[in-house]
Amino acid sequence: MASLSAARRGAGADLFINARTDVFLQNPPVWTLKSLGVARISQAPGPYQAAMAALTELARTFLIEEDA
Repeated sequence: MASLSAARRGAGADLFINARTDVFLQNPPVWTLKSLGVARISQAPGPYQAAMAALTELARTFLIEEDA
């Protein structure tokens, strides 16, 4: 999956991304970012910050397409 690989490359490391994220990227349901806790997680310090920021952008893209 290209988008998952892009998220990993954006983080600068080979990071583990869980199955829930894989399902979300393949078939995004109608969720808000707040209900996923994405905004809160992406602001936390640590090695996953870049990956969470990339996933936040992917989620926003999917949610914008879903609303259109």
